[in-house]
Amino acid sequence: REEEIKTKYKLVPYLNSSLFEISELEDLTICIDSLDNSETLDFNNTSILKEQKKKRDKLKTLDYLFLFLDSYDFASEGSENIQEDNKPLINASVLGKVFEKINGYKDGSIYTPGFITMYMCRQSIRLAVVQKFNEAKNWNIKSFEEIYNKIDDIKEANKIVNDIKICYPAVGSGHFLVSALNEIIAIKSELKILSDTKGKRLKEYTVEVENDELYVTDEEGEIFDYKPQNKESQRIQETLFLEKQTIIENCLFGVDINPNSVKICRLRLWIELLKNAYYKEDSKYTELETLPNIDINIKCGNSLLSRFPLDADLSKALKSIKYNIETYRSFVHSYKNEKDREVKKGLQKIIDSIKSDFRTEINNNDPKKSRLSKLAYELYNRFTGNILFEPEVPYGKNKNDQSLEKKRKAEQCKIEEEITTLKEEIDAIENNKIYKTAFEWRFEFPEVLNNSGEFEGFDVVIGNPPYIRVQDLQHSLIDSYKDNFKVAHKRIDISILFIELGHKILKRSGLQTYITSNQFLKAEYGRNVRAFLKGYLKVNIDYSKVSVFDGLATYVSVFLISKNQNKLIDYKLMNNAEDIPQDFIQFETSTLSDEPWDFNINQSLKQKVFKDKSSLNDISNFTYGVITGLDKAFLIPSEQVMGLDLEKEITKNFIRPQNYKKYHLISQTFSLIYPYNKENIIIEEAELKRKFPNCFKFLSGFKTELENRQDSRTTIKEKGVAWYSLMRRVDLNDIDTEKIIFYDVGKFPNFILDNKNFIFGGGTSHSLRLTDKSYDVKFILGILNSALMTWVIYDLCPVKMGNARKYGLDYIKKLPIPKKPDEKIQNSIIKLVDKILEAKQQGKDSSSIENEVDKLVYKLYGITTDEQKIIEAQ
Repeated sequence: REEEIKTKYKLVPYLNSSLFEISELEDLTICIDSLDNSETLDFNNTSILKEQKKKRDKLKTLDYLFLFLDSYDFASEGSENIQEDNKPLINASVLGKVFEKINGYKDGSIYTPGFITMYMCRQSIRLAVVQKFNEAKNWNIKSFEEIYNKIDDIKEANKIVNDIKICYPAVGSGHFLVSALNEIIAIKSELKILSDTKGKRLKEYTVEVENDELYVTDEEGEIFDYKPQNKESQRIQETLFLEKQTIIENCLFGVDINPNSVKICRLRLWIELLKNAYYKEDSKYTELETLPNIDINIKCGNSLLSRFPLDADLSKALKSIKYNIETYRSFVHSYKNEKDREVKKGLQKIIDSIKSDFRTEINNNDPKKSRLSKLAYELYNRFTGNILFEPEVPYGKNKNDQSLEKKRKAEQCKIEEEITTLKEEIDAIENNKIYKTAFEWRFEFPEVLNNSGEFEGFDVVIGNPPYIRVQDLQHSLIDSYKDNFKVAHKRIDISILFIELGHKILKRSGLQTYITSNQFLKAEYGRNVRAFLKGYLKVNIDYSKVSVFDGLATYVSVFLISKNQNKLIDYKLMNNAEDIPQDFIQFETSTLSDEPWDFNINQSLKQKVFKDKSSLNDISNFTYGVITGLDKAFLIPSEQVMGLDLEKEITKNFIRPQNYKKYHLISQTFSLIYPYNKENIIIEEAELKRKFPNCFKFLSGFKTELENRQDSRTTIKEKGVAWYSLMRRVDLNDIDTEKIIFYDVGKFPNFILDNKNFIFGGGTSHSLRLTDKSYDVKFILGILNSALMTWVIYDLCPVKMGNARKYGLDYIKKLPIPKKPDEKIQNSIIKLVDKILEAKQQGKDSSSIENEVDKLVYKLYGITTDEQKIIEAQ
């Protein structure tokens, strides 16, 4: 500081840190210290200061702003009342809440409760510490508790713990990194290796994490309170400060696409460090120790996009520049602790220059560019330029041979096509705007590179990845994600991509822990990620029965994923969000396939039900219903049909989902104009008008609306099809027959017998017609409506919609059907179904008969009494 500033602000501590650098916006406009305090602000009726209006009308700007900020309690996550008393230190987690409210979930970011981040950090980091000691000391310990008795060198043990590298690739407000910081200090305290600069341990003190906050207590259980000029108090405060600084600089790394997230995260870590800031002894306890430049570990960029793969070769780049990885690492380390602004700028330039050299050299050695050069050389020398060498035998000796000339041209054409493709691919990457924010994991963090420049990765990847549907993003971004991630399948969520990314950037023996939506465990879009995780998933804590996030109906799981292959998965279904998971159930990974996973269901029982069975798809033909595109033009209420005198030949019985009941349909309510002949070809307009004048007249009343119906963003008129055609018709062979209809959304799965040739709407309904005549339709109806099959359907169909569930056709097709069912049982089920249908028709209760069907289906599938209890407890 200049002397003038020192004098003017002698009571304001100088804290250094890049957080206080002039921002780009200030540089372009005005600095904050240029704001004029001569203006006044009125009290707003909707703000927290509305009560102040009773005392006065307005305040000067700075007075107003300070009063406004002072009205909130930043030491807790609740309480919106004005705080009159003195407040404790700021709780950095409040920043996460503030950021979430300002951001409005637009980036898919959701504030994670403290009990979750605390638990996830404790489990993953302690496992990683065990791994660290095993690697460094050649031990073979299995649990964290074993470390304590084996430590014989405190300094070495500290070095081992400080070497752990933790990353959150969608860092948000930094909550997880703060939890990780607290957990590492608690680990050191528990191992009795937390020590001061002279190597003296803090053995009389206990450091613990409670409610996601770090607490230091002495032997009497009193909470530590820093008192400057008290030597012991100074020692403790200084030790905590330096430990936090070491961990933030060496162990914690984060990336986020949102620059505001990055700023909040840096501020949050800085506040955690500031909590233990101490007055320097050599200043006679008048100056606080300055803060490090922690910005360099928290970076802005799209962590899902990189121009360069993790295995891109840096060896040539390292030879061509004057710095090696150790030097690069030392520049980064120097930057973190540099207090002089100009020196810091110089270090930043050197670091940027090294990364620029890496980019240039990797680009030059890009396999695509190498291949392009090779092909261009070959094209010139063999086909378009001067031939340097005589061609080899491929074209023979007869230059006039037409077939050989044709072969030569084909080969030239093939090379030219490949050159064009490669140029387009290279240009797409180099010029694509989406790559402007790409984050280069390959070299951005030298701390996870070895001295040869190879990417080694992080010990722990942690977090709550953002929830954004891919279809909500721009097409070029979707294409890039699908090209670069194996798990991308159908309509995915961004969070799925972060699972694969986390695994990629892990060390060989690293651990990844996420809290994220668990829909991918069952949904079709999760097929690839299930295949990917099959051998790596270690723990699944299922919160599908309770809501973890306030105000959001997102059901989640906490996953622990290992870089090493796993044979067992620990599973726990949580009935209370804040309970600590215990008594895990274990599953063998060999029992998992790419099909939907439900750890709540008894896996051996599920296998038994499916073993040696046909699928419903093997014995049936499935049909979608019609989609009109304008129901009022085609659907006429039954009571109006007679009055309109519509021609019966092209008027079909139509049934709506509200008429579906278990086993049967209740009264028909609509008729459908179906302007197609027996061959299912649309009737010509002139013939329709001549033969079916009443139907034609009714349709004509909606002609303009019918022409403007959109089908795949194109109107019917633009497509050039008949204005009275249906958006989607049906195969009448599948309709005009005995069939089973089912609705794909409902509280319970219901299957209905239709023997009156109904047509149904295709938005949410389907039907099946048996193609294997060895089965009776009523026998299949009884199986599908049984308690056993409901249990199977609930397992297969993951997507909940409020109190209802979506029964996707892909899942229904997989239902297991016995290949050669017992004839006696089959006949008994058919008779019982007849009785159920009769009772339904008469409006009588059929539940006791349905229970009899359930018992026969259990017998058919070999289900024991104990297994029935499991099924009926769902």
